[in-house]
Amino acid sequence: KERPHLHRADHLRAGSEMIRNKTRDTVLAKKVTVCTTFLSKARGLMFRAPLKKDEAFLLTFPKPRTVWIHMLFVFFPIDQVFLNAEGEVVHLVESARPFQLRIVPSVPVSSLIELPVGTIQQTKTKLGDSIQIGV
Repeated sequence: KERPHLHRADHLRAGSEMIRNKTRDTVLAKKVTVCTTFLSKARGLMFRAPLKKDEAFLLTFPKPRTVWIHMLFVFFPIDQVFLNAEGEVVHLVESARPFQLRIVPSVPVSSLIELPVGTIQQTKTKLGDSIQIGV
């Protein structure tokens, strides 16, 4: 069995090895790049190659807050899953377009998962689903 792993981009949250939808018993990603610093979150996927199947970028915030996300200099569409502090899906964006100026969830969020386009549909992820980050 292949062991999921994380790519160390900046600061890695200990124990995070997989992102799984507990409600639907599906895996959203096995290779996760965790962004916790201001610079890593600001850069995100800008100027990077498209995400491959089972890859994700995880942006974490120290406390729940209203965020706005841009797609400037991201040259490919992605799916976005916004979570509250309990790991519950509170906002979904399927196929966020490259160079889109602003994506703003209507509720405070604690983390954002950026995924290859089509992942939300393939995993049947919905609002209210419980997402587990880690083993």
